[in-house]
Amino acid sequence: MADNDEARVSPQDGRLRAAAITVGAFFGVALLIVLFSSFYVVREWEQVILTQFGHPVGDPVSDAGLHFKTPFVQKVNRFEKRILIWDGERNQVPTDDKRFIWIDTTARWRISDPLTFLQAVRTVAGAQSRLDDYLDSAVRDVIGKHKLVEAVRLTNRVLDMVPVGEEDREQSPLDKEVRERISKGRDVLIEEMLKNAQGKVEELGIELIDLRIKRTLKRSTVAAAFVATFFVVSEFAGIYLSGQLGPCSTSLAQAP
Repeated sequence: MADNDEARVSPQDGRLRAAAITVGAFFGVALLIVLFSSFYVVREWEQVILTQFGHPVGDPVSDAGLHFKTPFVQKVNRFEKRILIWDGERNQVPTDDKRFIWIDTTARWRISDPLTFLQAVRTVAGAQSRLDDYLDSAVRDVIGKHKLVEAVRLTNRVLDMVPVGEEDREQSPLDKEVRERISKGRDVLIEEMLKNAQGKVEELGIELIDLRIKRTLKRSTVAAAFVATFFVVSEFAGIYLSGQLGPCSTSLAQAP
């Protein structure tokens, strides 16, 4: 009789044990999910802003390592700490002397305030779009206030090689353009562009590190300008060398 009673109870005990194992496994998996959701890793090249229901929570996290957050409620928003590149499109810009020049610019920038960056543009793609507007505007404003020669030349070094009295001889209009002296030069203009744009991009949580003009091309007369510059430099070099080495050096300076 006792053996029969035990046989009747055993299947029920087995089901209870199976149920207990199932519930225990469920809670174990749930606990692991909660634990994994409570921590996040910040890499050396990242900075993080936590948001809760879409609103920023706490200070930016920039220290690399393992950090804690409220599971399921808080979201990790990651941003670059490394330097990023902005590469603008080539644009045609009018100068102060009513010329047109093609300007191709590039810049380096980084996210200096991730909280402001998140609130202003949210993503790197959004930041690049705003930089298109701000940097193109800064370039146009500065170029438009200066003559063409200021945008394409760095110094007056080549002109300083001209002997006394040589500048007074009759010159063609193209010669006069090539020989025109500058008061600022391209590097100073770039500094003005950088200063004008920096105040605007700070509102986006961005630091503008530097701005560079990759190339400048004068519309329609660029080929003539290059040719004229080559011959003027060759002429100046011939004059200089002939005075230093003798008449034979002129032919060497003019040789292709």
